[in-house]
Amino acid sequence: MSFKKVGVTAMLVFFIAGCGNQYMRKPAACPEIKADQSKATLVIYRTTSFGWVKEIHNYLDKAYIGTTKGKCFFATKVDPGSHYVIADAENKACAKINFEAGKVYYLCQSIFIGVWSARTGFTPGTLKEFEEQQKEMDCLIVNTEEKAPVLGDKDYKETVADFEKEEKEDPKKHEDTDHLQGF
Repeated sequence: MSFKKVGVTAMLVFFIAGCGNQYMRKPAACPEIKADQSKATLVIYRTTSFGWVKEIHNYLDKAYIGTTKGKCFFATKVDPGSHYVIADAENKACAKINFEAGKVYYLCQSIFIGVWSARTGFTPGTLKEFEEQQKEMDCLIVNTEEKAPVLGDKDYKETVADFEKEEKEDPKKHEDTDHLQGF
């Protein structure tokens, strides 16, 4: 085998090995997604394999809650009240949701072609839509053995300020997620 072929093969193996999601893992059995009487439950899911390897880190306010890549989902518990859900890709997508205890909320994470990397956004999801897609997606849970990625103070403040500015300038822009209802 020529030196060039060995180099290309080594880079390919390194690239594929490097695509693993160190922050999330696939459990032996997916935890049941159900309402909790003292907290809300948030499910974030990606139904497409487009941009499969692009990992998108998600935060509730500034706390890491999970990472998606193609055709997967995760669920997390949320204290009742108003919270920002932020996704970190080439852009920072943001949704402001008023969570109620005892309800499950579904957010579909979209992925788009960006300039240098993938971009992301949120659209409201429904229980029915999620259940129709769930069989084709991997269930993931946070890998507690790894140090979680961090959303810095500057990024958090800029994302929230941009979101609030957009809300003032065009109150209908985020109307779909502003009024997201739980099930």
